[in-house]
Amino acid sequence: MSVLDLPEDADYQQVIFNALGAASACWQHIDRAGTFDSARCKAIGEELVERLADAEKIRQSVADRIAAERAATIAEVAAHLDKLADEHEREWHSDCDTHMAFRAAAESVRAMGTERPC
Repeated sequence: MSVLDLPEDADYQQVIFNALGAASACWQHIDRAGTFDSARCKAIGEELVERLADAEKIRQSVADRIAAERAATIAEVAAHLDKLADEHEREWHSDCDTHMAFRAAAESVRAMGTERPC
């Protein structure tokens, strides 16, 4: 259970500023805590939001690069299987079902490209 009173769909900016507000009251003797510098608290919160946004951009960039590499690998493997099917079909004049197995494998590999990776 969260100590912050936030809705389930709160964005990270709401979470940060609510957390800063809640933390500002974590004194044993709050009446002797002194003057709260709300401008400094706001600046801290804004910097945290900026850093999280930067981290999210980096995370998204890495995720995009991984997705592109995955797609390229899937396409390469499927193309190789298609080539094997073509070569086998030419050599055996369609008298064998092996080329069909290669084609089915290529289609299965291509289908991986439409699935969400783990």
